[in-house]
Order: sequence, then C-alpha cells, then structure tokens
Amino acid sequence: MEFALSTHLYVSERLSSHILDGILAAGFHQIEIFAARQHLDYHDKNHVRDVAQWFADHDVKLHSLHAPLYPDFDWGSSGGPPISVAYLE
Repeated sequence: MEFALSTHLYVSERLSSHILDGILAAGFHQIEIFAARQHLDYHDKNHVRDVAQWFADHDVKLHSLHAPLYPDFDWGSSGGPPISVAYLE
C-alpha cells in the first residue's frame, strides 16, 4: 500500500520546493496539496507554476488537491465567508 501525505502539516509556511523535497525524502511519493492561501497562494501564478514545475521534475504523484476553506490569508478572520463548493455563486 502506498501512502500519501498532505501539505496541511506545513500550512503555516508557504509551500515551496524545500517542503516538497522533505516530503519526498521521507519516502512519500504521493502528495495532497492543501490549498490555503497562506500556504499555496492559488492567485499567484508564479507560485502555482513553481509548485507544478517541482512535480514535473520529480517522480511524485499529486494525489489530491484539498479545496480552500477561506478566500483570505488568515482562516477567515478578516471577515470573509467560508468557501463552499455547494454554493453556485
């Protein structure tokens, strides 16, 4: 059985090749990306490209992508409503 690891463990840090290299070095070849903006800023095209390039350069599978819970950088404490995939708007 092959296990995957979520980057949620590092959610307080910006997702980088350093974090992904550490996950790979620990023996994980499947990774779930936790898409909190303070971790993976999905509005920053360069950040997304850097992470995508890391996956292209390594023998690691993107197992899943955890949808963001809040649209801001601080877990909704700025007053923004939670993100719901069930909300059509």
